[in-house]
Amino acid sequence: MAPAVDLCTHLAHLDDELRIRLLPVDVSFWSDRVNQPELQAGRGASIFSYEAGPWGEWERHPLGDELVVLLRGSVDVLLEDETGTEVTKLSTPGFAFVVPQMRWHSTNVHEPSSLFFVTPTSAVTEHKPRAPLAEKTERWVHRATKYFAFGWWQMMALVVCSGWYW
Repeated sequence: MAPAVDLCTHLAHLDDELRIRLLPVDVSFWSDRVNQPELQAGRGASIFSYEAGPWGEWERHPLGDELVVLLRGSVDVLLEDETGTEVTKLSTPGFAFVVPQMRWHSTNVHEPSSLFFVTPTSAVTEHKPRAPLAEKTERWVHRATKYFAFGWWQMMALVVCSGWYW
């Protein structure tokens, strides 16, 4: 009988021939995933645990959809495209979300959480940095301040020019 393994420290690789191999993983495994021949096709199933806070990057999968299942905790799954960001909250264990192929996605973790992923061929996952929330908030506040300041001066000009304040 084969021993049970922890999917927090192993990747269940589901290859295109419907075989499953349990592969031990560590930091070097993920950083060198492009050179892992077993990750060139198929899907990987794994569990990751996170502390509260945003992920530091966006990722997308060119070769297929990704399944995200909440095991514990509470997270927001973010999908980004040219029109903005969609947010889907996962707060009930067992609830799942499908990330569409080629959609940039990230996560905000609200409390310590664990997620189960079924991901297409990890070797070709693409990544890009995620702007810190503070930077995005600062940009929004700057834009809002410019808008409201402009609107305020427009209103003052209207009031002064109309003599309404007299």
